[in-house]
Amino acid sequence: MGFFLLYAMGASTFTAAIFSVLGSFVVDEFTLSRAQLGVIVALNTILAGLMSPLAGKFVDRTGGGSSLQVLLHMSAASFAVTALAPGFAVLLVAAVVGGAAQALANPATNKVIAYRYAPERRANVTGIKQSGVQFAIFFGGLSLPSLADWLGWRWAVVAVIVTTLLMAGWLQVARQGISSGRGDEVSPTSRAFRGAVPWLTLYGLLLGFSGSAAFFLPLFAEEELNQSVRIGGLALALAGLTAVVGRVLWARYAQRGARYRRTLAIIAALAVMGMWSFTMADSSLVFLWIGAFLMGAGSSSWNSVGMLAVIEDSSATETGAASGWVLMGFLVGLGIGPPIFGLTYDSTGSYMTMWVIAAGFAAAALALVAAWMLTARGRPA
Repeated sequence: MGFFLLYAMGASTFTAAIFSVLGSFVVDEFTLSRAQLGVIVALNTILAGLMSPLAGKFVDRTGGGSSLQVLLHMSAASFAVTALAPGFAVLLVAAVVGGAAQALANPATNKVIAYRYAPERRANVTGIKQSGVQFAIFFGGLSLPSLADWLGWRWAVVAVIVTTLLMAGWLQVARQGISSGRGDEVSPTSRAFRGAVPWLTLYGLLLGFSGSAAFFLPLFAEEELNQSVRIGGLALALAGLTAVVGRVLWARYAQRGARYRRTLAIIAALAVMGMWSFTMADSSLVFLWIGAFLMGAGSSSWNSVGMLAVIEDSSATETGAASGWVLMGFLVGLGIGPPIFGLTYDSTGSYMTMWVIAAGFAAAALALVAAWMLTARGRPA
């Protein structure tokens, strides 16, 4: 079941990844500004965030396994609309469909973990499934630019559609007879907004805004540093690969002694250093790779720790709703960032302002955790 959780996480967020990895192809074909490209991603992620509490309640009512099926089919539909899009307006439709799929991702996968895995196994499983987003970015960054050069960007997206539909069929067979919480008595969604959830929601908002700058990493490498589209894809792939490992290792570290707050503080500090490294990349390309590594280990890795904290802090019947609140904060931050960052480039002709702002929001997330730790003295860090 773990492999399906990993793939579901990657598929649910891959609509935005397509526009990042294939950004130069989409911009050229539709003559889009960077701000317009950011609006597509913003619509996708903000809608996912706003829908997440309700999606969490849906998951608590229908069960994790059924929700995963819905997620995979909606993801495939989003990719299909993207591949067939004749213009900007239809790309926005694809973003909306993908946003609905993304809203289900963490509630559904967390629900399955809460019901199917013993507490001692949850850190590993959560870290692995959260790395699905970064696996998708890694493989997308490596493969999609080459496929797009060879077949055209639309056919590259078709390959993703076929893979996702095959996975949905495989899941339907594999999950027969497996319980994942369906039929729970569902409490009011607001009841789940307590304990660690408010802190994690605000932390996700701040770090999500900061980390959304990663969307422009391939274009930054191409336009600011005069590198090829493949180098841009490799930089994003490095961040993704680092986050794959980071999400697993950070979850394990956090579970030892429930060191959630301490781990989140370290992650925010790494995010600050990563964003700042990009401001120096025009002096040496080494800082591009350092920044990509730190971004992967920092802002791209926090989700496993945050979701593990949600699973441990909430009851099984409220896991979906609690996940939805935290996901809402993260995705709203992740969504409002790209159009704002795109405007900074359109108005200045440089990505430097974007990296400085991103570093500032990561620093704010670090300050928030420091305040949380002060209010929680005497409890596990």
